[in-house]
This record gives sequence, structure tokens and C-alpha cells, in this order.
Amino acid sequence: MCEYGPARWDNPRRAGSPVPGAQARYPALSVGPGFDATRFEGTVHSVFARALNIQLDGSRLAALVAPDLPNAPATIRVDLGGAPFHAIAAPGQTAACRAGILRLGHAGNIIDLRQAEAWHPKPPPSSVPGKEAWQSLYAIALSSPRLGVLTEWPGLKICAKAGAFAGLSAAELIPVLASLVGRGPGLTPAGDDFIAGLAAALHWSAQASALARHIPGWALRTTDVSRWLLLDSNSGQIAEPVCDLGAALYGQVDQLPLAADAVMKLGHLSGLAMILGMLAGYAFAWTGLAAPNDIGLAA
Repeated sequence: MCEYGPARWDNPRRAGSPVPGAQARYPALSVGPGFDATRFEGTVHSVFARALNIQLDGSRLAALVAPDLPNAPATIRVDLGGAPFHAIAAPGQTAACRAGILRLGHAGNIIDLRQAEAWHPKPPPSSVPGKEAWQSLYAIALSSPRLGVLTEWPGLKICAKAGAFAGLSAAELIPVLASLVGRGPGLTPAGDDFIAGLAAALHWSAQASALARHIPGWALRTTDVSRWLLLDSNSGQIAEPVCDLGAALYGQVDQLPLAADAVMKLGHLSGLAMILGMLAGYAFAWTGLAAPNDIGLAA
């Protein structure tokens, strides 16, 4: 809302001309890769209590998220002092950043990115995870109370069969994944989350070429947010908890539950689907990880 100030010196007859209220300024804590965080323009795409998406000119999506949410590609963690993101912007408003200062909407609320820490995803220390760790993580995923919700969604039952991907050829893998694109509820459907986890595992296994020419087409068949999840994941650009879980597959097995729990907290089904996708990707890349009774894609 505008406040009314004194008469303007350049037009005395316009006494009481409206002047904008004070702008609110918030600090950015960290910035993920995928866009130039010092200068960009776009439009507020969607707003939630703890996140806000910006459609950048050139079609890239960038997100502002609450401090307790994890680092991710094209993501800016912002401290709003506990306020919801609805308080600083609305869909359709402009977003413009110059020299690390982001202004949102006509009110000009400011996000200061200049002191934000640059975050980059770290690949696991090796391309081949330990067999015991892979099977332990598979057991954790299969014991999740959300597994039934995931597999009951039409077309997603195959996601629970991560070990079965060990028996597939590259030619067989593509139609299986193509059937998952866009399946499931939410801004990032669970089928896409599964593909993203699998793509990251293939990238970390130096086998990203298996999906490279297919993912751009799949990305056009799903939601705006999920599109960039798919495109980023094929180059190993994925949320920090997923990177941490990938690293945990090379450490002590007792480290896996905590790392897996952090991924499970990504959305309602997204985290579980990403874990199963990662397991499937590693099983495809390194056949010896899966136990013999995991082989086969029968429903």
C-alpha cells in the first residue's frame, strides 16, 4: 500500500502525491548452478509457503526456497525471517536481478545475492558403489511406508523393481523410462523423479550417454519444474541430499539410513522415487550389485 507524502517540488499542485512504502530486503544464503545469479530477468511462475519459482527469460526455471530446504541446481536459499513466500511476490509479477540484487514485483522487495555462498553438487568418490551398501539402501527403500502409494499410481509399479534394471540392455532401458515420463502427481511427478535419480547414477558411472539424446524430448512431455529436473540430472546436477546419499553408498553401511531419510524428505513421493531411480541406475550400470532374485521385470 502507498503512503502519501508532501507536495512535490516539481508540481506543487500535486500535494499528497503517493510514494512507495519501504522496500523489504532479505539475504540469500546460497545459490546453486545453472544460471547467472548476478544478472537475470523473468516472471514469477508459482508461489508456495516455502518456495517460489521464477520463469527466467530463455525458459530456465529458478527457485527461491526457505533456509531449511536443501541446495539444488538453479536454487536460491533465502532467509525471509519466517515469513511465507506469498508475502513477497505473486504469480505473474516481474523478477529482475542486476549486480546480485533481485527485485520482485512492483513493490520491489529485494533479495540480496551478493554474499550468498555458491553451491555445486559433488559427485560420489567412485563410480561403483559397494554391493552391500546398494542392497542395504534397496532394503531401506522397500521398507518405506510410502512405497505402496508410489506403486499404486498407474504405471509406476516398476519403480519398486530397481534390481530388475540390471538385466536390461540400453535398447530395453529407453522404452521403460519413456513410459514413466510425467506419471504421478505434483510439480515433479514421481516417474520423473525416478528417471532423475537413475540419470544421476548413470552420470556418476560415466554412462550418461545412454540417456543423453532422449532426455531433451522427455523433458518436453512433463511439467515446467520437472523439465529442468530431467535436464539437470543427466549431467549430475541434482539436489544436495541426493549427492550426499550417492556418497554414502561408498562409506559405512550404517551411514545410509540418515542419508536416505534426508532424501525421503524431498516432497511426498519425490525422494523415495529418486532413491529407487538411483538404485536402478547403478544396477543398470553395474549388474553385479543386484541380488539374483531382483532380476526380472514381471509385474
